[in-house]
Amino acid sequence: MQVDDCLRRIGSILIDTFNGDLMYIPSQTILLKGGSMRELDHVSFHESGRTHLKFRDRGYEMLPTRSPIKKVGYQVMFKDNIHDVTSLPLFRKKVRKIDMIFQANTAQSLLFELSIISGKLIVQPESLPNVTVSTRSATDDPRHIDLHRRSLGWHSGNADKLLQYSLRSGTEEPATHKLARRTLFIPTDSTIALPDNK
Repeated sequence: MQVDDCLRRIGSILIDTFNGDLMYIPSQTILLKGGSMRELDHVSFHESGRTHLKFRDRGYEMLPTRSPIKKVGYQVMFKDNIHDVTSLPLFRKKVRKIDMIFQANTAQSLLFELSIISGKLIVQPESLPNVTVSTRSATDDPRHIDLHRRSLGWHSGNADKLLQYSLRSGTEEPATHKLARRTLFIPTDSTIALPDNK
């Protein structure tokens, strides 16, 4: 992320294009919603819908299962509330083509969000009853800073899935612990799944 004339690292998102699994590795200790201050190594989002947290002390925690990624119409994977941007570590490596650079100006706090949406819903927004799909621009959301989109990859059997990486100013979760630099929130299943016949 480009902020104050330097690059700061939010984290890494690894995509297993052959299996459809995702992994989020934050760049620093995160306070998990619920008050745990354990050092999170990574969060794994499996194609099957299973989600687990791996901690640096080698412990694991399983979260409630969500819809399998192949059946997802729309799902927020996580929201990373960054309470103090200046606490993010500097990015000192050479920037590669696969690296995403967000232009974040000088915001003090940020919300980094990863969501998945099926291209079928973008092309046919009326395909699911009681679900409205619309495109929002920066003028619709004054907090919007930057957005990147990438495909999950046809190798995984999820060619219709689009990953949306968004960055907004401010946070949605307060820093409930004085040592918290970040708060990670992993929502439950949105239940916005593609119909079986789509």
